[in-house]
Amino acid sequence: MNIGLSLRRHHYVKRVSIFLIALALIVGVTGCGPAPLQHALTISSSVGGNVITPGEGTFTIDYGTVVGLVAEPDDNFHFVQWTGDVGTVADAGAAFTTITIEGDYTITAQFGIDLQELIEYELTISSTAGGSVTVPGEGVLEYEEETVVDLVAVADDCYEFVGWTGDVEDIDDPLSATTTITVNDNCSITANFEFKVDPMIAAGGYHTVGLKSNGTVVAAGSNASGQCDVDDWEDIIQVTAGVYHTVGLKDDGAVAAAGSNDAGQCDVGDWEGMFQVAAGEQQEVGGDGGDVFWQDAHERLADRPADAHADGQRDGAGWTDILQVAPGEDHTVGLKDDGTVVAVGDNDHYQCDVDDWNLN
Repeated sequence: MNIGLSLRRHHYVKRVSIFLIALALIVGVTGCGPAPLQHALTISSSVGGNVITPGEGTFTIDYGTVVGLVAEPDDNFHFVQWTGDVGTVADAGAAFTTITIEGDYTITAQFGIDLQELIEYELTISSTAGGSVTVPGEGVLEYEEETVVDLVAVADDCYEFVGWTGDVEDIDDPLSATTTITVNDNCSITANFEFKVDPMIAAGGYHTVGLKSNGTVVAAGSNASGQCDVDDWEDIIQVTAGVYHTVGLKDDGAVAAAGSNDAGQCDVGDWEGMFQVAAGEQQEVGGDGGDVFWQDAHERLADRPADAHADGQRDGAGWTDILQVAPGEDHTVGLKDDGTVVAVGDNDHYQCDVDDWNLN
């Protein structure tokens, strides 16, 4: 920009110099004779520029003198015309001209602002599965250059917004669901969402199941009936476990099941519109916001076996920071607030091998 302004001013100076040399020659030809009468020439300018030759103000000039006039516009303005006593101005529409002094004159250089060409750009907005852009909406939208556009991305249930991608250089905060973008060019942006559920655990007879925050499922323990065959499950929002089978509720209300089906307990392929699933037996475990306590079916019977808890499934009484607990046949698992999982009890089928789990 500075180079452009310097070239522009150099161009003006060159033109003014040529103009003044020519004017001096004209004045020199008429320079003989008696002392002439003198008159006042008052020069001013409007907003947007200045008269640089002979300047602005009131000048006392000899009658018949040809005075050079040079008007220079400011940036983003242009010269329009000379107004006032322009009868002896050679060209009232030219920024470089002359006026012949034949009386008292008042003239003004008028400038106008440049009309900027209206520039519009296309802003293309889209979203991934799991949400939408509610402000300003999605599709191809047109905005004038430098327009600041509000952006609001809203996640569906079980999803969370994770960021804007694409031409994000002019987005104020690409990681915020509510932000702005300044339109300076054609650009395309996408609001991205990821499946997100609360992690949970479930304990079957001899296996343990964990629901991860991304909707996938892990399992450990006995797989004699295929109850741990859950590696390909996705979009799950709840899991539960029976003695020899596992059930998962999907985000669309459908249900998945794996494991023993000897009683038809896995015949859930046509279920839809569900909001909760449940399976399990034998013992109940409770939590009060961090600590754990137990009650099981045996304790409601007078003939409770003396070794009912011989496998150590109650050895988690010292657990802390527990968000959820789940009882199995002879083992118990707990989900901690940091996403890790703890387990106690029988591990003959490796149902307690959850030390490396993190469900967040």
